[in-house]
Amino acid sequence: MIFFFSSWSGAWATELLIVRGNENYPPNEMMFGNKLVGVHIDMIQEVARQLKWKFEFKSVAWSNAIDMMREGQADAITYVGKTPEREQFIYFDENNILSMVNIHLFARRNRAEKIHFDGNLKALTPYSIAVIEGYSYGLEFDRATFLNKTTVQSMEQLVQWIVSGKADFGIANKAELKTRVMQQLSNVIILKHPVYSSSAYIGFSKKKKHEALAKKFAATLSQFKQSSAYQKILRRYRVQQ
Repeated sequence: MIFFFSSWSGAWATELLIVRGNENYPPNEMMFGNKLVGVHIDMIQEVARQLKWKFEFKSVAWSNAIDMMREGQADAITYVGKTPEREQFIYFDENNILSMVNIHLFARRNRAEKIHFDGNLKALTPYSIAVIEGYSYGLEFDRATFLNKTTVQSMEQLVQWIVSGKADFGIANKAELKTRVMQQLSNVIILKHPVYSSSAYIGFSKKKKHEALAKKFAATLSQFKQSSAYQKILRRYRVQQ
């Protein structure tokens, strides 16, 4: 699905295709009726407006979004974590951070209470862990071949697998997860110790040689984060810094 945003109508406006995952990631990226909204979406819109850029969001399966960036079929990608593999085709500027991500394990309560996870991945060896295809959960977890990982296609499927007992544990961004399992809190528990904490970026295409665009966006975003308009966005979605 493509969502068009016109921040300026001048003939020389920069025009960008920004890809993203095709799921809801509250409070950062989600559908409200037929409208794409969220902290990230509002931030990107405002920065693009200040830069006089025209752009459109295209929502696709996350693995496809990554492929489009790798192949130079998109100009930028939102809500992306930095990994060595992705750095080969995406510009990650430290001032292009949109939010922080805290990755946690979760499970049905009766299963989670059988293990006390303290950050040591070896403790998870006897268990099955459901992960979403194409997602990164930190280099250590991604490269932990000793773990029994089962791939699913979406966040919805991930939660369903855990609630139904198809896998012992799921792994996800805690902020998003809490909204997904709200109706299951009596049966589901999120483990206290994070597996990984990282930053979520808007990244720009290396294949399209968008380093200059990445730097322009970063400079403007950095300034925007000092403004009352940014604070207003956080309050709108009830986000605490």
